[in-house]
Amino acid sequence: MTLKQKTLGKWNQSITLRYLGIASSVLVVSQLLFGVLQINKRLTIQLTNLEQRAEDQAEFLSAVSPEAVLDWDFLTLEQLMKPKGIFWQR
Repeated sequence: MTLKQKTLGKWNQSITLRYLGIASSVLVVSQLLFGVLQINKRLTIQLTNLEQRAEDQAEFLSAVSPEAVLDWDFLTLEQLMKPKGIFWQR
């Protein structure tokens, strides 16, 4: 057996390297799962916020401009929907 084979065999049987490999794998997998959960949570929050904004804008338009909606007055509706107040915050 050559010195290179002895050294390689020593590294292959090292419990430290096995532990580091397993610990690294567990850490990487747990970080990936945590990232996926965070992305899912953020997407859910953004969708909820978008739905709420749409409902608020629809409520605002229905309360302020029933005549413009019934008369198909798009200029008035467009002016009412320009960025105002809480509807356009990011």
